[in-house]
Amino acid sequence: MEENLELDDLVSAYEQFSDLRLSKSYQTLSLMSLRLIELCFGCNICQALALLPPLRAITQRIVFSQFCGGETLAGCARIIRHYKEHGIDVVLDYAGEGSSKLSLARDASIETSKVIDYSAAQRLDFAVFKPSSVMYKQELMLDLCQKAYNRGLSIMIDAEESWVQTKIDSFVVELMRRFNTQRCIVYTTVQLYRRSGLDDIKELYQEATAKKFFLGIKLVRGAYLEREHAYASQHKLVSPLWDSKEQTDACFDAAIDYCFARRDQIALVLGSHNLTSTQKLAKLIAREPGLARNDARFTFSQLHGMSDDLSFNLAKQGFRVVKYLPFAPLEKALPYLIRRAQENSAMLGQLSRERQRLRRGIDLRKFQ
Repeated sequence: MEENLELDDLVSAYEQFSDLRLSKSYQTLSLMSLRLIELCFGCNICQALALLPPLRAITQRIVFSQFCGGETLAGCARIIRHYKEHGIDVVLDYAGEGSSKLSLARDASIETSKVIDYSAAQRLDFAVFKPSSVMYKQELMLDLCQKAYNRGLSIMIDAEESWVQTKIDSFVVELMRRFNTQRCIVYTTVQLYRRSGLDDIKELYQEATAKKFFLGIKLVRGAYLEREHAYASQHKLVSPLWDSKEQTDACFDAAIDYCFARRDQIALVLGSHNLTSTQKLAKLIAREPGLARNDARFTFSQLHGMSDDLSFNLAKQGFRVVKYLPFAPLEKALPYLIRRAQENSAMLGQLSRERQRLRRGIDLRKFQ
């Protein structure tokens, strides 16, 4: 029987947001489509200027508040409550990026450790960290996974650029082998805009089967499109990425099928703002006899400030949903915000669809 999954019901999805909030989100994404934010904050001088009053206030009001929950954990509390009231969990993400000094890496590790404690106290399900934030130090990565395990949380390890990801993958497998013996604690992230993405998942599954651990996978399309192309060009390498969005989409959806079919051993987080891919997994879950929509093996994930229509409609229909909620002092979060501007401006098709949904939601409200 065909399931009626109304994931594009904009009236229902946006009903908890004020007119001002919808309008502000639309305007911010419109600026990103023009690459104005990237151009404004894409150099060190402008980053410094952005921290001076009143430019700091403008930066915080326009960009920071769209994608970040606050400058501190306590500052995220109101947004966490809002999401949980609507059946949506939160993944708190310390947004300080790209530390080049060990002391800064240890600071990031300490902050993430605080996040794990706070998340456990708030009864959240996940934590997350980026290997580059702790300078890829294995002892720091191990400490964070151990802390999450001790506090009863799962922890997602974000992906990096292809030229460093290989070094991370083998250690992440060891972390999963250590902690994923009873259930999925550690999740790795696989980027499906990489040609090797699906093969990487198959290799991980074979290793998990052979070594008898549960495999936690977060699927994403990819976050470093322009950097990957620039690196390949600079080093005269063949790009590791697919040539077209259509190829990426096909690879992503094939990965959904592969992971769903092996759900006895794979737990899946679908990190996507794409309606088609989201509907694909939702329908697979809904059509499977005896499989609850909120089964802990399947989680839908979107970024705070993006795809609220998907997040709230999924939650209303009983699926397990989390929102990534970055936080950090503004000066430490700027690299994250710049990367977010670059990602979204590079993927103009998805950004255009996001703006269209917001515009349609605003118009529908006017004519109610």
